[in-house]
Amino acid sequence: MKISTLMSGSSGNAIYISTEESNILIDAGQTGKAITQCLAAGCALLPSEIDAIFITHAHRDHIQGAGVLSRKYDLPIYATEGTWTEMEPIIGPIKQHNKCYVTDNDKVEIGDLVIEAFPLSHDALEPVGYRCEAAGKS
Repeated sequence: MKISTLMSGSSGNAIYISTEESNILIDAGQTGKAITQCLAAGCALLPSEIDAIFITHAHRDHIQGAGVLSRKYDLPIYATEGTWTEMEPIIGPIKQHNKCYVTDNDKVEIGDLVIEAFPLSHDALEPVGYRCEAAGKS
C-alpha cells in the first residue's frame, strides 16, 4: 500500500492511497484542476484511474474538488449521511449511483483495499476517519 499526501492544511486536504488493484482519495479539498495536477506530478496518475473518493467531513478544505471530479470522471463519493447533507449544496449535484453512504464502523471493499469508517469528534455533522487495509497492512 502506498500513501501520498497530495495536500494538507487550511487551503486544502487530499490523500491518495493505492494498492496493486485500487486507487482512492481521502478528501478532495482543492479544485479538481489542482488535485489533477497533484496526482499527475506526485503520483503519475490520471483522475480517471481513481476508483472512489472518501470524504471525512464537509468543510470546504476537504470537499472543494469532490463534485467536479465525480461528475467529470464518474467517481463514487463515500460519506456519512450528515456529511452528504452539509456538502451536497456546496459540491453540486452528484449522480445517484455515485452517492455512497457510510456509517460508523462500515467497511467498504474496493479491489484489494478495505476502507473502514470510524467516528470522530469535529465541528461537522457525522465526521469520520478512515482506516485502510490491504495485504495485512494498514
